[in-house]
Order: sequence, then structure tokens, then C-alpha cells
Amino acid sequence: MSAAILFMLAATADVTPPVRAEICHAQIMIMIEDVMSQTGRVAGPSWFVRDWWALRLTDAQSDASRQAEVRALVRAFRSADPEGSDAERKACVDEAIEAGAVPGRKG
Repeated sequence: MSAAILFMLAATADVTPPVRAEICHAQIMIMIEDVMSQTGRVAGPSWFVRDWWALRLTDAQSDASRQAEVRALVRAFRSADPEGSDAERKACVDEAIEAGAVPGRKG
């Protein structure tokens, strides 16, 4: 998956569920990595959201090298379009919470 394809996919509502899961899982993993590097701690709901998206990955998408590749593409997207990337990350978090990813909390 090239960066151009990822940018295009992130900007459309027609993303298939497996691709959306892959993009959102990468977004959440990067968010967790960033917070960990800044504060050394991550709030519990972040882990629930991460796990919710992880459950939606296919076997191929669960491969560590593929996840690293997708995270690199999402990081490129963040560099090219920080506002778009932030909006996409927020949409991923909101979607997971709305679907019940965080116990006791539904959008």
C-alpha cells in the first residue's frame, strides 16, 4: 500500500472495513507511542480502543512487519496533512467508543 493510496483511502468514506481497521489500528498505535514517549503513561481507554481495532484486523494485517509498514505510511500522512491525520485519528477513536470499545462508555 503506497502513501498516496493511504492518503486517498483516509480521505474517503468508501474505505472497506479491513482497510479502515488497518488505518485506525495504526493511528491508535502511533497515538499510544507518542503519548508514552511524552509522558511515560497512557490512559486505560486508549488500550481498549487499540484492542477493539486490533480485533478487526485480518490475519495478514496482524503481521508485525505489515503493521510497521502501515504505521510508516500513517506517519507520512501525518507529516503531509497533520490536520487531516488528526481528524482521522479522532474519527477512529470516536467510532470505537461509539461501538462500545470502552467499558461503561458509549458515545
